[in-house]
Amino acid sequence: MVRTLLRQEKTRLFILVAAGFVLYATAARDGHDWGGDYAQYILHAQSLLDGTEYAPLRGYVENEYLPWAPYAYPPVFPAYLATILTVFELDFVALKIGIIALLALGYLAYYRIARDELSPAAALGVTAFLVFSPFFLKFSNKVLSDLPFLAVSFAYVAAANRFFKDDTSRRDMLILGLTMIAGIGTRAAGLTMLVALPAYALLFRRSHFFRATAITVLVTAVFLAFSSKMVGMMSGQIGASPVRILGWFINNLVNVLPYQLTRFFALYPKWGSQAELLINTPFAVVFAVLALIGLVSAIRRRGVRFVDVFLAAQLGLVLSFVLVVLRYLIPVIPLLSIHAFIGLRVVAIALWRKVPLAWRASGWRRIYAYRYAIPVAVFAPLFAAYWGQYALRPTTTGANILRDPHVSSLFDTIRHSDVSAAVFHRPRVLTLFTDKPSTTCFNTTGEIYKDSLTWDLAKLKDLSRKSRVSHVILDHSNSSMALALR
Repeated sequence: MVRTLLRQEKTRLFILVAAGFVLYATAARDGHDWGGDYAQYILHAQSLLDGTEYAPLRGYVENEYLPWAPYAYPPVFPAYLATILTVFELDFVALKIGIIALLALGYLAYYRIARDELSPAAALGVTAFLVFSPFFLKFSNKVLSDLPFLAVSFAYVAAANRFFKDDTSRRDMLILGLTMIAGIGTRAAGLTMLVALPAYALLFRRSHFFRATAITVLVTAVFLAFSSKMVGMMSGQIGASPVRILGWFINNLVNVLPYQLTRFFALYPKWGSQAELLINTPFAVVFAVLALIGLVSAIRRRGVRFVDVFLAAQLGLVLSFVLVVLRYLIPVIPLLSIHAFIGLRVVAIALWRKVPLAWRASGWRRIYAYRYAIPVAVFAPLFAAYWGQYALRPTTTGANILRDPHVSSLFDTIRHSDVSAAVFHRPRVLTLFTDKPSTTCFNTTGEIYKDSLTWDLAKLKDLSRKSRVSHVILDHSNSSMALALR
């Protein structure tokens, strides 16, 4: 009987994840938008394939007057992209499907995490809640490290949960160490893995502290050995004072986090309208309340678990950034979703007890039985709409326009195409698609760049002379420029 139930549980999970993979893969579109980070990952991958220097980034000219891109991104994700480029070259559909495959494996690990906290039905429900999330469907069309890091984070938490059981084996320790190396090597935010493991062991599982510390020390040694290739997005945080970081943290907690949660649960995609506020905000508020109820209930019932500590470490790190964008919260929201489903269970049981006995045999029983499917059903129409849009429009407009074979030169492409001002802030994209070394000379977008230099023609001439500039791309407002070099 038990084996049959386990087999059915695994079958349902496999069908769910396989269906998600098929839907995501068929929605993968050729090309890419104008975001610059993906271009740097691909350039790193090409450097690994060519055997050229990994960092500094080839083709990107460092501007001493305005540092723009990180010196290098961690090498694990570029190495994974390199294996795909070896077979398919610069095929964005193949790159995206490769990322989707990692995400599917991550969903399997996520189910194991959820299963430690929830019943099989609830664990399957919260996994479906992520699989059919419109946000993840949309984000899978970007060649970025966030979804691979999400998958590795799930594997790390699942491995840590196994490690902190009483019958820990060397195999468990090895798997945990490998997931930590993969996490740090995918995104610099993976450094929280080095903090969460020994911290949880010290505070809540002293019996595992020595082994947790040993794993952390070994992983740290590997990190330091390859640290020159692991400089990530946190580099801009290093010079900030504690007082300034505290100010960012408070502002992000009070203002930015609620806004980004609303964006993640956007059931109405048009921003800046009354409908958006009326439709999206209530769902985000309900989610936050359920997550809080679930967290408190879970801690009261079984104490603090490792997933809670990792969630706190990851959220604390993200909120300490000067600029918090939605994709930085990608590892956080799925873990909060588990607590939200715990909260949903608590609230559903409390409400069920208040339903009169005479009503329990009616439709209320059916609603109670399928309570874990309700959040998924809320997402279903928008997920289907996005899937149809991506499947019917197989090519995205954006930076791939520079690969148009009918255009004789980069400048003709820009002159005859509607790329707005995107090209002027994307020197890494220019480098990837045109093989022309590029840099950004001037940008004052947003508060984060308030210390940037104002327009200075002398410095522009100096940079041009040092870098042997052949062409300058200038937008009509003179607010920014990208230099295309020989």
